[in-house]
Amino acid sequence: MTTGPFLDKWIHLQQEAERPFSRFGDAVPSPDCDLEAAWHEPVIAPDGPLETCPFDDFACKARNLARRFAGQPRALLINAKLVTLLRRRDPPPHIERLFQRLWTTYHRQLCDALDARWLISSAQSLSDHGATEAQRRAGAELTLLCGLIKLYETDRLHSGARDPKPFAPTQVNRSLVLDMEPFAIGRGDLDRVLVTRIWRAAQGDPVAESLVLALIPAVLADDRGIFRRLRILRDKRRERRGAGPNP
Repeated sequence: MTTGPFLDKWIHLQQEAERPFSRFGDAVPSPDCDLEAAWHEPVIAPDGPLETCPFDDFACKARNLARRFAGQPRALLINAKLVTLLRRRDPPPHIERLFQRLWTTYHRQLCDALDARWLISSAQSLSDHGATEAQRRAGAELTLLCGLIKLYETDRLHSGARDPKPFAPTQVNRSLVLDMEPFAIGRGDLDRVLVTRIWRAAQGDPVAESLVLALIPAVLADDRGIFRRLRILRDKRRERRGAGPNP
């Protein structure tokens, strides 16, 4: 099977980005660390500004993480360290089990305390290292959805639009990539299908459910996002036709 030169290059670059760490110092969380106590201990940042770290130096990256999480519960720093280690090949053998123990025991506290960036990063780690199939599926689908939203919204920043409102209602008739038809704003259900698919993947697993509920409602409600803009467009279309707003 041929992948083509473009995909070959990306595969190679991704393999390079996942090269293992080789310098750890004493920064790796121990397999028997007291996670309960870590929720009651604030992170103390090392002296000095953020460092420029060599690619293989986890100890340096851990110091920078401590600076970013200064004053917050040390459990959040432990999660960030585990996520960082799991992004690379060949992490220390106990790291996956410790990550699973942290999320199995403290998923609600993590979802309440972490910002969106670290929730998404944790979802990515769960997609590969979750303890259950539901965690891996929900983590993978959340990662894909949030990544595509980030790509689309970044592209939109270059459109010249100065606010997150929907574009003016100008219809351009052309097919999309892979010759797909454009989304039918008035009657289409792709947005609903994508979101309910993620929720169904998570159902029955407390860890996956907590993570989905921490991210999806925020994505749907954010005025800067594609889902909110589609609802605005859909409601305006319904109002023009004499119907009420769409739920």
